[in-house]
Amino acid sequence: MPGISGKVLCEEIYRTHSGTGIILMTAMNGLSTQVVMAGVPVAGILLKPFHHAELLAKVREAVEE
Repeated sequence: MPGISGKVLCEEIYRTHSGTGIILMTAMNGLSTQVVMAGVPVAGILLKPFHHAELLAKVREAVEE
């Protein structure tokens, strides 16, 4: 995303809408994502490529929280 990192975007969403469940979609491997996103509350992380069933499951989890 030009001009803003995913981490900064997630932090801003959480700061302004703390009840919003954030699902991060990334092509970075799981460990790298965890290191970069450390301390940022996300409802789930999807590693690209993913199947629509995985997305649906993560959305259900986020909504239920």
